[in-house]
Amino acid sequence: MIQHGLIRNATEEDLQEILDIYNACIGNGIITADTVPVTVEEKLPWFKAHHPDSRPLWVLEADGEIAAWISLSDFYGRPAYQPTAEVSIYVSEKWRGKGAGKHLLGKMLEACPKLGVETLLGFIFSENKASLKLFASFGFETWGHLKEVAVLDGRMHDLIITGKKISRILKGLRSYKVMKIELWSDFSSADSYLAFVRLGEALEQFGHRESIQLEFRSFVKNPEKEVHIEESHKLLHFAKQHGKQTFIAKALFETYARQPSPGTGDLLHAAQMAGLNKGKAEKAIVTDVYMEHIKKDQAEADLLSADFAPFMVINRKYAISGARPVDFIVQSMHEAWREETYVAAI
Repeated sequence: MIQHGLIRNATEEDLQEILDIYNACIGNGIITADTVPVTVEEKLPWFKAHHPDSRPLWVLEADGEIAAWISLSDFYGRPAYQPTAEVSIYVSEKWRGKGAGKHLLGKMLEACPKLGVETLLGFIFSENKASLKLFASFGFETWGHLKEVAVLDGRMHDLIITGKKISRILKGLRSYKVMKIELWSDFSSADSYLAFVRLGEALEQFGHRESIQLEFRSFVKNPEKEVHIEESHKLLHFAKQHGKQTFIAKALFETYARQPSPGTGDLLHAAQMAGLNKGKAEKAIVTDVYMEHIKKDQAEADLLSADFAPFMVINRKYAISGARPVDFIVQSMHEAWREETYVAAI
């Protein structure tokens, strides 16, 4: 039985081995809806869509090889569905029946709170009794039954949608704390950059980094005044949708530190440095799709009586205005942490 195999984030170098496991399931007829083997080139965009902080792709190593893998993917490509993810698990034929899937799913459920995932979904063919049993053992319930929606090997197959609210913690999973830190900034001011740098240093000193949910918010009183300000914040929310908000924030702060009024080309370069697709990023900044999110962030800042950026909020209890010293931020984090209660396993 696998109980202590190494679970780690997948690398691009793992992709061929990941696909070997996946492609071996295609002929089975009850595991995947693909009908022909897929290639590394075809699945590279899928691989790059994963991110350790929100939509991870993990591999389980045992005896020097990848025994199984698990991934979280967007349930539906709209920002409102961000707290919901689809989970996929594939186990090498050699390691089936040895607890690999159970080990991975248990660890992923543990990680969901810090990943910002509140609802987990599985899409499983009705004939795949082993997977349905595995999910049921962790408290997943049948939320949907789609009849005869797939054709495999000339036969119609039903699809079961199984779901679980993460707030219903399972027996055996450890208790945890989660602390949320929100940073409102305008990217262009020196103090916003300084607050970002000092927050990073504070997080390094804080002893519970893995339990922090970090979110960047827009502080933009009049986004239409300067095009680059509006475009920057559109990228911020576009990146959030793709699980790369921390990366785009870093790239944007560094861009503004070098050039106070960056052009669209500079911002798109920052998007690429953050791992975002350049074409999609360009589309994001030329449309008004993300203006609603920018305005919502500013409205929240106004409700919190934030008159200027940067403005940091910890667990909606502690507010820090301006670029305060690292020690002050760390102290505030510890105070908020002490007040935060554990979410107990039941």
